[in-house]
Amino acid sequence: MSHAVFPMGMETQSQIKRKLSQPEAIAHIRKVLGAFDSMKITKLADELCEQFGFYNPLGERQRAGCLKALRELEQAGSITLPQAPRKIKKEVQGALRNLYQNHKQYHVK
Repeated sequence: MSHAVFPMGMETQSQIKRKLSQPEAIAHIRKVLGAFDSMKITKLADELCEQFGFYNPLGERQRAGCLKALRELEQAGSITLPQAPRKIKKEVQGALRNLYQNHKQYHVK
């Protein structure tokens, strides 16, 4: 059986997940998330790629692999990722719409 050999710095998806699943990595991720209230998940992934050395042979961050690992950690209950701004915006718009409709019902003359 042959095994894939990756150049230095190239991580497979399972290797990224394995590294980020370590207790000290999870603690670090939580610390970073706690320090930045509104950090976007892509910014978090970029930071983690730099800190853990997740780069492909071209020197590009392995953002997609890191994002996937972060979402899997969230699904497992290990971390809580920030909500995407568009989701928050839709929730706020819905809440405002409901308030407006309720206001109209009670203030009709």
